[in-house]
Parts: sequence; C-alpha cells; structure tokens
Amino acid sequence: MDVSEATRRPTNHHLRRTPWRSTEKLARAGRQVARKEHVVPRLHYARFAFDRQQHLYCLDKVSGALRVTAADRLYIRDFYNFMFAGQMRDDIEMALGVIENRTPRVLKTFDRTNAGASFSFTDQDRYAMSLYLAALHLRSPRMRSWVLDDLVKKASHAVALRFAAAGPRYWGSARALLEGSVRVTPEEQAALVVFRELNRVGRIIFASNWSLAIRPRAPHFVLGDAPGVGFVPPRGGWFLFVPISPERAIAVDRARQEGAAFEMPAANAVRMNALAYEASVHTVAARDKAELDALIP
Repeated sequence: MDVSEATRRPTNHHLRRTPWRSTEKLARAGRQVARKEHVVPRLHYARFAFDRQQHLYCLDKVSGALRVTAADRLYIRDFYNFMFAGQMRDDIEMALGVIENRTPRVLKTFDRTNAGASFSFTDQDRYAMSLYLAALHLRSPRMRSWVLDDLVKKASHAVALRFAAAGPRYWGSARALLEGSVRVTPEEQAALVVFRELNRVGRIIFASNWSLAIRPRAPHFVLGDAPGVGFVPPRGGWFLFVPISPERAIAVDRARQEGAAFEMPAANAVRMNALAYEASVHTVAARDKAELDALIP
C-alpha cells in the first residue's frame, strides 16, 4: 500500500513525541527494569475479561489446555528485553507503554458506537490509535519470529546493524554500530527491526479506511497473541482485523467506507476467530468459554 497516494496523512505535529524519545528520561532514572512483559497489552486483555479481577478463558495452543487466567499473568519474561553494555534494557517495553497510554480515550469512542452509526477522531487521536494498532500487529511472537528468521538472520551484518541504528540515541551512532564498536545480537536486531517499522505501518493504517465490526450476539470475537490479523483479500490491497472487545473489532481496509459501524455476520466472525487461532503461537483468550471450545481441533 503506497501511503504517498493517500489523502489522509499524519503530519510532523502528530509525530513530534515519538515513543523512543519519551523513554530516554525513564532510562536514565535508574528505575527497576521490567521483566514480565505482555505480548498483548494488559489493558487489551482486560477488555476480554469476564469479571472485575480481569479473569478470562485461555486456550494453550501448545498443550491444548483450557484454563482461567488473570490478565496480568499472561506475560513472557524478558520477551522484549536485551543486554546492552552489560545491562538489561527494557526500552522497547517502555516505548510500548507510551503508545498504550494514549489509546483508552479512543477505545471508548469505539465502545460507544453501535451498528448503523458512525465514528470519527481528531488527527492526533487517529495517529495514536494507528501506532497502537501497528504495535499490536508487529509485537506478536509470530511476527517477531518472522523478523528474526527471514529478515535479520538472512540479511548481511551491515544491513542488520543499519536497522539497529534506528534505535535510541544513547545506543550510539550508525558509524559506531557499523564499525563494530557496539555489538548487537540477532535477537536485539529483530526487536529493533520490528519497532523501526512502527511508524511505517502506523502511517499505512492512518491513511486507510477504518470501520467497526460488531457482534452483539454469539459468536463473539476471541483475542489471540497475534491480535492484529493481517492478510491480502482476493480483491487486493491489505486488510487488518483487530478485535478490541468480544463485541467489537476494528477493520482497516481501503475498500470499506470510512467511519462505518456494521454488524458482522456470524459466519464471518467464526472465520476471523479461526484466523486469530491460526496466527497465534502460545495463547488464544476469550470472555466466553464456548468461543474457545469451537476452536479446539
């Protein structure tokens, strides 16, 4: 998708405070490094919970076990962290936190929108949500694995280090990286490639049409550990489907009318749930046990 052809573009004003820049003061503050890192934001998991303690049903894709789990337990230790100059760094986790803090107000707008109605946002809110949706798409275990296996390990050392140079200023200049005075592991490079893509994918999402798919009745939407399911539809283009609650999902697609809310047919919801299951690596979560029962092979 060529964003240059779009009439809707984020401006420099929307990009002034980048996630990386916002983490630098925190990184210098000597605070404790985060170790328990959520592949899906805890605030997003909580939207699928069935009680105030934020419990939800979870299907373990590896073991096939179905259990009840609290949202704050759905983490992977040090998933985004890396060693730099002998120290554990959680800059990526901090950057994601900056993005997540901007989105609750936008999510409430979607929550208030019913089928047949319409929605709209300021450019600032739209871009904040674009970054959030881009992060959901890029931060998943499957996407991280793809970046590591297909982009980093197959790329030349110099190309991989140029990707790494897109990180925060205190990691050193591109020249220092390329000369080898700063060493970056393939895993670190993979993480940096993913988050270098945030602005690029965010711009694509910003320029596309957004609609809201609604399921007021069962079957409801499930939430995989790859929450943003992206694919190329038969008509071409690019389609991204992101459940934001059991009843609502954002569809990013240039073909559909901007700002429209519609009731998704049950068969289509079942298909999207199946795609969410296929895209997930570890866990698929839901508010209703029946939705997960339907996914068990």
